[in-house]
Amino acid sequence: MHTAVEIVVESLCQNGCKAVWGYIAELEAGRTLPDTESLNDVQRCQVLIELKEIMAVYGETSCTLDDAIATVEAKYSTGS
Repeated sequence: MHTAVEIVVESLCQNGCKAVWGYIAELEAGRTLPDTESLNDVQRCQVLIELKEIMAVYGETSCTLDDAIATVEAKYSTGS
């Protein structure tokens, strides 16, 4: 059985490394992602930690942070 944190991490990771770097940046800035809205602050922190641990395996050479931020902004843009 997967925890809510594991489910969110798996879901976010399915979007690729560029997106995950963007999610990390968003969470570090204290923002809530649509996928993390149902989580409490502790769980969101756990998601951030797990994403960082996963991405540490790949290093920053897999994709750039600027590309990641652009990917996330495009995906979650509200048009306003």
